[in-house]
Amino acid sequence: MLGARWTPLVALESGSILRLGNGGLGGITIWLKGASGDQFYYAHLEALAEGVRVGQTVGVGELIGYMGTSGNAPDYIPHVHFEYHPGGGAAINPYPLVRALCG
Repeated sequence: MLGARWTPLVALESGSILRLGNGGLGGITIWLKGASGDQFYYAHLEALAEGVRVGQTVGVGELIGYMGTSGNAPDYIPHVHFEYHPGGGAAINPYPLVRALCG
C-alpha cells in the first residue's frame, strides 16, 4: 500500500507483537498476532512506534510503526508491504479485509 513516508501504521486487530525484524528484504518489520489467531505482517517501515516490543499487547487502531522504504524498497516509493495470514496460515489477498475495515 502506497503512502507518504512517516504515515502512521496501526494495529488492524487487538493482539500482541509476535516478532520484530530489522534487516533483509523487508527491512523494519512487524508480525502482529491478533486475538482471533490471525496474523498480520507489516514490512518496509521507516521506524517502529516508540516502545514497540515483542510480546507487547496492542489495541485495534494503536500506533505500531510508520510507512517507509527500509529493506529492498526503492527510496522513492514509500509503502507498507502488508500481509494477512488467517489463523496464522498462508497469506491471502488482504484487500477485502483492509477495505472493510478502512473504507
